[in-house]
Amino acid sequence: MQNRVQQATGKLPDSVNKFGITVQKKSPQILMLVALYSPTNSYDRLYLSNYATLNLINPLLSVPGIGAQGTIGQQNYAMRAWVQPDRLARLGLTTGDLEKAIDSQNVLIPTGAVGAMPAPPNTPSQLSVNTQGQLTDPKEFGNIIVRTNPDGSIVRLSDVSRVELGAQLYLTLGSYNGRPATLIILYQTPEANALQTAAGVRTTMAALAKSFPPSLQYSIAYDSTLFVTTSIRDVLKTLFEAIGLVIVVVFLFLGSFRSSAIPMLAVPVSLVGTFIFFLPFSFSINTLTLFGLVLAIGLVVDDAIVVVEAVEHYIEQGLTPVAACERAMKELSGPIIAISLVLTSVFLPSAFISGITGQLYRQFALTITVAVNLSAIVALSLTPALCGLILRERRPMRGPLGWLVGRFNGAFTRVSSAYGSALQWLLRRSVLVIGVLALFYIADVTIGMRLPSGFVPTEDQGVVFAQVQLPYSSALQRNANLIDRMQKDISSVPGVQNVISLIGFSLLSSLQSSDLSSFVITLQPWDQRIREHLSLRGIATEIYQKMNAYPEAASFPFVPPTVPGLGNTSGFTFELQDQSGHSLADLAATADRVVAAARRRPEITALNNTMRTSVPQLQLDVDRDKTEGLGVDVSTVLRELQAMLGGLVVNNFTLFNRTWNVMIQAEPQFRATAANIGSMFVRNSSGQMVPLSALTTVRRSVGTDFIQHFNTNREVEIVGSNASGYSSGQALAAMQDVAQKTLPKGYGYGWSGVAYQEAAVGNTQTMVFALSVLLVFLALAALYESWRMPAAVILSVPIGVFGAFTSVLLWRLDDNIYVQIGLIMLIGLAAKNAVLIVEFARERRAAGDSIEQAALAAARLRFRPILMTSFAFIIGVIPLMLARGAGAASRHSLGSTVFAGMLAATCLGIFFIPTLYEVLQRREERARKSAAPHADRGPA
Repeated sequence: MQNRVQQATGKLPDSVNKFGITVQKKSPQILMLVALYSPTNSYDRLYLSNYATLNLINPLLSVPGIGAQGTIGQQNYAMRAWVQPDRLARLGLTTGDLEKAIDSQNVLIPTGAVGAMPAPPNTPSQLSVNTQGQLTDPKEFGNIIVRTNPDGSIVRLSDVSRVELGAQLYLTLGSYNGRPATLIILYQTPEANALQTAAGVRTTMAALAKSFPPSLQYSIAYDSTLFVTTSIRDVLKTLFEAIGLVIVVVFLFLGSFRSSAIPMLAVPVSLVGTFIFFLPFSFSINTLTLFGLVLAIGLVVDDAIVVVEAVEHYIEQGLTPVAACERAMKELSGPIIAISLVLTSVFLPSAFISGITGQLYRQFALTITVAVNLSAIVALSLTPALCGLILRERRPMRGPLGWLVGRFNGAFTRVSSAYGSALQWLLRRSVLVIGVLALFYIADVTIGMRLPSGFVPTEDQGVVFAQVQLPYSSALQRNANLIDRMQKDISSVPGVQNVISLIGFSLLSSLQSSDLSSFVITLQPWDQRIREHLSLRGIATEIYQKMNAYPEAASFPFVPPTVPGLGNTSGFTFELQDQSGHSLADLAATADRVVAAARRRPEITALNNTMRTSVPQLQLDVDRDKTEGLGVDVSTVLRELQAMLGGLVVNNFTLFNRTWNVMIQAEPQFRATAANIGSMFVRNSSGQMVPLSALTTVRRSVGTDFIQHFNTNREVEIVGSNASGYSSGQALAAMQDVAQKTLPKGYGYGWSGVAYQEAAVGNTQTMVFALSVLLVFLALAALYESWRMPAAVILSVPIGVFGAFTSVLLWRLDDNIYVQIGLIMLIGLAAKNAVLIVEFARERRAAGDSIEQAALAAARLRFRPILMTSFAFIIGVIPLMLARGAGAASRHSLGSTVFAGMLAATCLGIFFIPTLYEVLQRREERARKSAAPHADRGPA
C-alpha cells in the first residue's frame, strides 16, 4: 500500500501534496455519530470544530476498533491572509510576492549555539541561540514586510490583506436539532466488534466531557449498535417466552409435574452446552445464533419428551421405572440417533457456503446442529437416568389443573380415535393419497417459481437517512438556509427523536458539494412506536411528504442496509461501467437512457443517478499568444487564479502544539462573481501590471464536478429501491433486463453493497436444499439398509414446504435468506416425524404384523409423542412469528415460515407418512421376492 501511495504522490500537483494524502481502513457504514454543540450557542462553529480537532479526534481514533473518522463542519485553524486585489494592483504587487514574503519570514530554522564544539580552549559555556522564526499571531503575520520602497517606506502584509485566525476549509456545516454543531462520524475497522467499539467510544467521550468548558456538551447523536443491542435483548426475551410456552405444551400433553420437569431439565443442559462450541467456531452471541437457540428449544426438548412418554407408557403396563427405562431405550436409541443424524445432515451443506450468505447460514445451522446433537446425547444418558429417579406410577391430578389435564386428555383421546379411523380408511386408498401428494409437489413448484426473491428483509433500525439535492452549484449558505427550515418540519414528525443535518455532504456518495446535504434522523425507541403510523414505513412516508414541500430541492429519505458494511442504503446500487473509453458525455447519455427505461418499470422506485454532467461552471480561456506577447507567463496567470479563487497554502505555523496552514486568498467580495476575475492583475516582465481581463475570457459552461471509478473503469452509480409490492430480487431482475435491452456495446454493469450479495446468492438456496435432501436420504439409506425406506421420509417433506410457501404468500413476504433457512430446517423437522413412524413400523413388521397393521400401529403409537414434540416446537416459535420492534422483520420471516411449515407437516404429514411407508414397503418386499428365485438359480 505504501509503495502505491508513493507512486501516486509523484504524479500529484504540489498543492495537493501540501494538503496531504490519507489512507484509512474502515467499514463503509457509519458506526456512530458524535455531535459537539453548545446548548446556549456560546461558541461559534470555528471554536467547536477546533475543540473537537484538538481534544476529541485523536482519543476517539485511539479507541480499539475505530478505523476512521470524518468531521462535518470541520474548520481546522488556518492563518488566513484575505487579500484585497485592488490594493495589490495599485502597489504593483501580486500574490506571488506575498507568497515569497511569507515563505521567507515565517520559517522554523534552528539557529545553533555559541560555544559549541569544536570550540576555542577554555570556552566557559555553550548557549543555544533562539530567535522568532515561525510566527504565531495574526498581528505578527500582518507585520510581514512584503516590499521596501525606494523612499524607505514599507509595504506590510496588513496593508494589502486582512489577516485573521480563520478556517482552512469552509466546505460543510453541521447542526444538531437546529443548533450549530461539529459532527464526528466514526467508522469501525472491518474486523472489529461493533458493540465493544461503541462501548469504548461512550466511555472515552464520558471521560473527555469532564474537562469540557462551560456550556459545551456532546451527544451520541446516532449509534448503529443500539439496533443490535435492542434486537439481541428482544431475541433473549423471545427465548424465554418460547421456553415458557414449551413448558405449557409439555405439561398439557404429559399431564404431570414430574414428567414435565424432566424435559425442562434437559433444555438448559443442551442450550448452555451449545455456548461451549461458540469459541472454536469463532461465533458470538448475536441475533443469528440466538435465532438458532430459539428454534432449538423445540428440538432439544423433543428427544426428552419421546423418552419420557415411552417410559411412562411402560410404567402404566406395570414395569418399575428402571425396567421401563431399559425397555424404552431399547426401542428409542435407534430413532433418537436417526433423528440426530437427519438434522445434522440437513444443516451440514449450509456450513460450507462462502461469502456473507454463508456467514448467515453457517452461524444459524451450526448452532442448531450442536444443540440437537447435545440433545441426543442427553436423551441417551441424562434423561433415562432422570426418568428412573423421578417418575413414579401416575396418580390422578386434582384441582383446576387436574380438571384441565383431564379435559385435554379426553379431547385428545377422541382426536386419536378419529385419526386412527381416518388413517385406516386412507391406507386402503393409497392411490388417492399418492395423487394428493403429487398435487402438493405441483403446488410447491408453482408457488416457488412465483415467489418474489430477496436477500434480507428491511429492518427498522431506529434511523432514517435523507438526501437533499439543490440545483447544481447552489451556494452553501443557500443550502444551509433550506436545511434549517426543512429540519424544523422533520422534527415535528411523530416518532422522530433527533435530526442531525450534514450540510454540504452526501451520505449516498460521500461527496462534499455545496448543493448537497443529508439528514440523519433518529427515531424514538421501538417500544414507544407500537402504532402503525409510527412504524419505519409510516415515519419515512411522512418525512418524504415534509421534504417534498420544498420544490426548490429534490429530496428523498432512505434507510441503511440491514447487514452492516454493505453500503449506506438498503436499496440496490447499480454500477454502470464504461469498458471502452467513451467520453463523459456518452457515459452520461447512456446512464440517462438506463434511468429513463428503469423508471418505466413498476418494480423500481427512488432512482437516483449520481452522474453530474450538467453542473454550471465557468470556463476561463487564456489567450496564450497575447499573454506571452505582453511578457506574462501562462503559469503566472494560473498561479494567480489559484491563489485568489481557490486559496494557496504557503507554509505552516504552530498553535496549541499543532501545525496549521498559512493561506492567502482574495476577500469574499472580490471573488463573488465572474466579473471579479477580470479585475485581478499579474505583473509582466517589464514590471507593469496587466489585468486578467486583457488576457482571459470567461464564459459559462457545464461539466462534471467528480468522476467515479469501479474496477478501474469510469462508471455511473445508479441507486434505487424496490417499489411497494415488489421484492428486491424483482427490482434487480428488472434492472438487469433494462441493462440488457438498453446498454450499447462497450458498456457493462455490476452491483455493489447489498445488491452484490443478493446477486451473488443466485441459486444457492436450490443447491443447499437439494444437497440437504440428498444427505438426509443417504443417511437414512445407511441406517435402514434400504433405498426405498428413506423415500417414505423424504417424500413427505414437500407438505411442510407447501405450508411455508402459503405463509410467505399470506404475509406478503419475499423469499429471503431467513425464509430459505426456515425451509431447510423444515426438511429436518418433517423428516423427524417421519422417522418416528417409519422406525416403529419397521419394528412391528419385523415382529410379524402385516404391512398395513404395522403402519397403523406405528402411527397410533407415535401419534401422541409426534403431536407433543411438534406442537412444542410450533408453539415455541409463535413469539418469533409475532415479533415487534428491533429485528422484527427477520424474526417474523423465519418464525412464520417454520410455524406454518411445521403445522402443515404435522397435521397433514401424519396421514401421508404411514401411507408412503405402506406403499414403499410393499414394493420393497415384492422386489425381494422377485430377486430371490434369480439368486437361488446361481450362475448359468
